[in-house]
Amino acid sequence: MNPSAVAQWIVLALAMMLAIRRATTGRLAERLATLASPGAASAGTPSVRAPPRGRGLGIVRARRRRRADRFAAASLPEAIDLVRMAVGSGLAPAGALAEIVAHGPAAVASRLQPVLDLAGSGLSFGEACHRVALLDGVVAPLVTLLGEGANTGAGLHDALERLADDRANDQRRAAEERARAVPVKLLFPLVCCTLPGFVLLAVVPAVLRAFDQ
Repeated sequence: MNPSAVAQWIVLALAMMLAIRRATTGRLAERLATLASPGAASAGTPSVRAPPRGRGLGIVRARRRRRADRFAAASLPEAIDLVRMAVGSGLAPAGALAEIVAHGPAAVASRLQPVLDLAGSGLSFGEACHRVALLDGVVAPLVTLLGEGANTGAGLHDALERLADDRANDQRRAAEERARAVPVKLLFPLVCCTLPGFVLLAVVPAVLRAFDQ
């Protein structure tokens, strides 16, 4: 068989498959539009109900919240180190937290600002830390430790150092887990993009040469 004829047959087959796919997609879209129209519902045909808008917005908000939590958790060890240095320089827990809100990582500072707001509204610093810890699990270990230090007057330097090390180890383990998940995520582009290209470049010429012989 002539190699050029085989190549033309392959191109024709691909064009036919693409045309069939487009036609099928168009008919499916028309059918869904017909089912979703009010006239179809009044004629007794079951209509396709669109997903509730609030559910879609809830999914988007949940993803944004998880992304913000990851950013804040990644910046938390740095913030804890800054608090430790501020406490070591002689600042009280409230003063150290105020410095972090003013000059620390933005992802963490925005979550610590409610502590200062509650304390400024008349609550004690320890009670403000307790309330924020109940609402925000990312900064809960830090604000809980600062609240206990403010209530008891105990030294916080060593406890903050251990907390920073623990959070840094947690971030390291999370990064290792994400790295282990990369090969699994690469399977889709490998199967759908790389293998078809390999077949076209390596297998198809060999098949054409076999037909030519």
